[in-house]
Amino acid sequence: DQPPMPDREPLSIIALFKLAPSGVFGCFMAGVINTGTLALLPVYAVSELEGLASSPTAIGALAAGVAWTGGLISQWPAGTLSDKFDRRIVLAIMCLVSGVAALVVGIAGFLPNIVVLILIAIWGAGSLSFYGVAVAHIIDWAEPSKMAQAMSGILFVWAAGSVLGPILAGLSMQTPLGASGLFLSASLMSLALALTILVRRAIRSEPPEA
Repeated sequence: DQPPMPDREPLSIIALFKLAPSGVFGCFMAGVINTGTLALLPVYAVSELEGLASSPTAIGALAAGVAWTGGLISQWPAGTLSDKFDRRIVLAIMCLVSGVAALVVGIAGFLPNIVVLILIAIWGAGSLSFYGVAVAHIIDWAEPSKMAQAMSGILFVWAAGSVLGPILAGLSMQTPLGASGLFLSASLMSLALALTILVRRAIRSEPPEA
């Protein structure tokens, strides 16, 4: 006999949000912050890190590579910590780290290029890995029979943010702040996300151990 058919009842975005608000908001903001910043990071690098490499293409590629390297390195420790502590604490810490790093990049144009690259790597370590922790937080609250519906909803939420992110990033660079607006806007959103998650944690306890 074939296995029993799975539950096909849909899980709406509103129901998903009620299930785990911090996780859904984190997934949405991961799309907004990360896709927007990464899309225009080469433009920022060419504008602000002149002389870092022999060509504009190399400068843009180096900045993007440094950011992704930071995100790659932080995934394992972030996931391990989120398995041992409240995932929202890990989420908030990662957002704080990326927010502060982005703030320094945005306001400290006088720093040497190598220091800016290190800060971009730190931003990547905090920002490019918190999506997975947000997803895990949602799954902690989802019933096993609703796992597929929850995952499809999460992808839709992230995709909506990823459409909005590059638009907001482009607008931030057209302000009087210029190229620095890219990281200043990323900093503002990351710090706001961290604050939101901490407020939610004060309202709601962790999911049951089971």
